[in-house]
Amino acid sequence: GNVSYAEKSVMSAIKHDLKNKRSKLILAKVNYFKDRTDIAKILLNQLDGYESKDAEVHLLYGLIALKENKPNDAMQALKTSLSIDSENLSARMNLGVMHLKYRRLNEASIEFERVLKVDPQHSDALLHLALIKANLGEHDKAKEIFEDTLDKDEKNPIALFGLAVVAKAEDDLDEAVD
Repeated sequence: GNVSYAEKSVMSAIKHDLKNKRSKLILAKVNYFKDRTDIAKILLNQLDGYESKDAEVHLLYGLIALKENKPNDAMQALKTSLSIDSENLSARMNLGVMHLKYRRLNEASIEFERVLKVDPQHSDALLHLALIKANLGEHDKAKEIFEDTLDKDEKNPIALFGLAVVAKAEDDLDEAVD
């Protein structure tokens, strides 16, 4: 979480080994988090760019495309990342969220279920899946997931929003407002 420290450390490593691919990938991530996407892309290009066989390279291309509001490029990069490493949960979650954003509920549901197959306690995947269930009218299951989440984190904004959506769908407007 300390991007500045990571940048300092990785620059020191690169000074000793200019060809260290892992260090360049970390530096690309640092630049992404510091909103220097042009520098991040230059570093990714040094790691074989779009021809890379590293799922993390393609994941980062996808995240950059999302940040640059290029959803088609993001979708392609995330799918490429998953074709290299099908258990890349970050790529799968981002792909699921993209599907959800564009109201492709079935595709989104598949991605979140695949995340849960690898990590059954993945709270973000559970919450996103519950949002889909709420949209599809499966209110009881969605409500159960939201309430379980609030038992662990009483101020979770996604769970609170989800419960409001379910309450509104059930015409319980007072509960939705609460």
